[in-house]
Amino acid sequence: MKILALSTVGNACEAGIWSDDEVLAHVCEPMAKGHDTRLPLCAKQALSQANMAFSDIDRIAVIAGPGSFTGVRVGVAFARGLGVALDVPVVGISSLEAALPKDMVGRVVVALPARRRAPDFSWWAQVFVDGQRAGEPIEADVATMQSLIGAADSVCGQGLEPVGEFLSTGVELGLQRAVEWALETEVESLERADPQYVRAPDAVPMKPKTDQASS
Repeated sequence: MKILALSTVGNACEAGIWSDDEVLAHVCEPMAKGHDTRLPLCAKQALSQANMAFSDIDRIAVIAGPGSFTGVRVGVAFARGLGVALDVPVVGISSLEAALPKDMVGRVVVALPARRRAPDFSWWAQVFVDGQRAGEPIEADVATMQSLIGAADSVCGQGLEPVGEFLSTGVELGLQRAVEWALETEVESLERADPQYVRAPDAVPMKPKTDQASS
């Protein structure tokens, strides 16, 4: 099975091609914004490296958030639109599932940085038990993260220093787990690639302009 895997939820634009569990090509461009412009080109470049065309793709896997609001929207919209155009299934996986190390057992908390400026630190967090979801992704503040960690057997994450001193496993947000998820799931059971925003966007609506009376 040929899989195109995509991610724009973080500070990079990624596209990769897998043939079953073998990676044929991987393109990763670090960037804070501009994913909408680069993603189609990254996908095309990955296909070129793998000596393939879009018509060769059997399935699309996309990391669907949580993460950058705009990045989530760009990646999911592109994946779903391409899936319609190619008439192939599209499967979405959360950023936290994508960061969960394989074969982790017990109650595991996975956390990725959300707000990174003091004093408003927060993390995207999700609990897994023996590799299966035990709850939906949330945005957790320091107190909530401390509570989740206190009830966990293992902690995997990034940027957890503000929470306190404890043993944790570092994680990398990559495409491999998204591909594994797409390979393991039957077509009838594929989850719709819906964006996982968790919180509303930070953008503030513009105030209406008022005409000042001339003196």
